[in-house]
Amino acid sequence: DTPEVELRLGGAETVTETGAFDFVMANINRNIILNDIAVYARAMKPKGRMFLSGFYVDDIDMIVNAARALGLCLTSVIANKNWANICFTRIENMNFTE
Repeated sequence: DTPEVELRLGGAETVTETGAFDFVMANINRNIILNDIAVYARAMKPKGRMFLSGFYVDDIDMIVNAARALGLCLTSVIANKNWANICFTRIENMNFTE
């Protein structure tokens, strides 16, 4: 059996469900990530993962702090030259109100 996979292309406006996604990926600049990170976190299933890229190494701390404020746990940070990629995991007991 092959599990169902749904891919969506677009901004945060395309992710309206709460707790629906195993993976959320965004490859966009820091300002948009900071603006939309709460939407991404809300869309994640418990134990879901968020992959963020498209920003500079200098932006890592700001993005990590925003994610931690939402209760996300930092899983990994990868830096290549001046570019960064971060992965977070949603903890099981996060509660979001609609």
